[in-house]
Amino acid sequence: MLTRLMSCGRRVIVSAPPLVKPYVPAAFRVSPERAYSLGPLVCDLAADAGFVPDVEQVELVDDVFAYRADHSVAAFEVAVEAPRQNLKTGWEKI
Repeated sequence: MLTRLMSCGRRVIVSAPPLVKPYVPAAFRVSPERAYSLGPLVCDLAADAGFVPDVEQVELVDDVFAYRADHSVAAFEVAVEAPRQNLKTGWEKI
């Protein structure tokens, strides 16, 4: 809770804006066809290690760790074009 001191000496409670950013879905996204993904498990492990991924990072990790029905990797290469630096390099921490 924030307070502001008025010129008359009185303190007034000022509400702070929310710190959670709104989720904006990707304008263009191509995901590999898959049977399952280890992305949720990887994100849980990262959260246990102290790095809680953003929603955009969760989507990217889910695509990176996707597998086909024959247990082969669904995506051999991943390309990311994003304006936010934490999406491009932050997901590599995971």
